Amino acid sequence: MTKPKKATVDVELTESNSPPGFTWEIESDLKKGKKLEFNNDHHPGFIVYFDIDDDDDTGFRFPDDHNRAIAVQTYTGTNPPCPPAGATWDQFYPLTVSKNNTRLEVRNLNEDPAEFAYTLFVTKDPHGTNPALEPIDPIGSNQNGPRLEPASSFGTVALVVGVAAVAVALAFTFNVFERR
Repeated sequence: MTKPKKATVDVELTESNSPPGFTWEIESDLKKGKKLEFNNDHHPGFIVYFDIDDDDDTGFRFPDDHNRAIAVQTYTGTNPPCPPAGATWDQFYPLTVSKNNTRLEVRNLNEDPAEFAYTLFVTKDPHGTNPALEPIDPIGSNQNGPRLEPASSFGTVALVVGVAAVAVALAFTFNVFERR
């Protein structure tokens, strides 16, 4: 059985003098313009690794509670929302936080095409019980569901032969009854 496709999204944090103390940029092979596009290429969805790249040492990390590290919601139209903390979607959900709170692992089932927005949340107090969270809000696009393998040529040939056999049998039966 095919496993989910793996993808990495680098969340590059750069020190900033204005609050919250960082700016961000998303880098990934999935990036198309301003959003991430998920084409699963015959895989049952994705495992997505959001990795914080903090070369400027801003100190921001994902919180210990992976459910607080991301919020997701679908949308229609041209104005994607900034999902608030606690927003969830059963197609794109967090699994775990690891690597000293610099990696958030997310499961994207990608079962149906949909436009969705997600907000990543980072904090300077990742191990706190109620840390102050700062949002990072990119957008995404699921392009397809699990692609089925094409029907075998044998199955197609068998169907055509079966239909042809039924047509011949009906024609023969019609001719026999017409002669009587």
